[in-house]
Amino acid sequence: MENLNRREILVFGKNLLLTSLVVGLPLGCSTSQPEEMVNWQQSARPIDGQGAAVVKQLSGIAFTDSGSLSEWDRVKSGTTVNLEKGGLLTLSLPDRSVLQLKGESRLKLELDSDQGGDLALTYGSLLSVVTPRRRSRRYRIKGATATIGVKGTVCFLQVFKPGAVRDAMVPSRATEYFCICNGAIDYLNPSANTIAMSDRAKHHKPYFLYPDGNNVGFIQSDQLLNHDDREILSLIDRMIAPKHHTSWLETYHKRY
Repeated sequence: MENLNRREILVFGKNLLLTSLVVGLPLGCSTSQPEEMVNWQQSARPIDGQGAAVVKQLSGIAFTDSGSLSEWDRVKSGTTVNLEKGGLLTLSLPDRSVLQLKGESRLKLELDSDQGGDLALTYGSLLSVVTPRRRSRRYRIKGATATIGVKGTVCFLQVFKPGAVRDAMVPSRATEYFCICNGAIDYLNPSANTIAMSDRAKHHKPYFLYPDGNNVGFIQSDQLLNHDDREILSLIDRMIAPKHHTSWLETYHKRY
């Protein structure tokens, strides 16, 4: 129900039009401030395609074009991973970042041998813990409408499968839902690797996203969809040391 959303943000190229629907900031979030500036055009140079992910956890059925997946299998760059309904899949990336697919999901991995790459979610849910290290290449997460440039960030993306039944709380025009759980990201213009808006949060800042011509429309939300702090902590626990810090979870653990 769209009248429950706090405010709607429309991004037109590099200009930001903000229409406030309810005065106030979302719970648990900092004000929007750009952090480290990233040259996304430079970071988007050709991926060497030599990276691979490792299946750390699998519940249910997951497969690629090459066949079914099992724990400890290597998933090469360029591979599309499919997870069936009711499943859970955790992947470890070359730089110790970790990903979790949950429920019916499809994700294509384009990975560099050392760090960074493109993660394209066709549909389903993707929880990501990206290591906060200085790097020559970063991750871009791509949904149906938006491209998100990820810094040292914990974030969640759900892309709604066309034709599938959706929760009544999800706006009808939304193609996806994105939450900055902790850290900083850049929303990138769909037609180029230029920054449309920089944003950050200490503890969960979600939006519903939708196509608005050649741009991306944002509907700010206060609902936590299909992920929570316990799930995030469990995913961080599966990282190879040194792990992503969890002090922010300890600060806010009573809320979610």
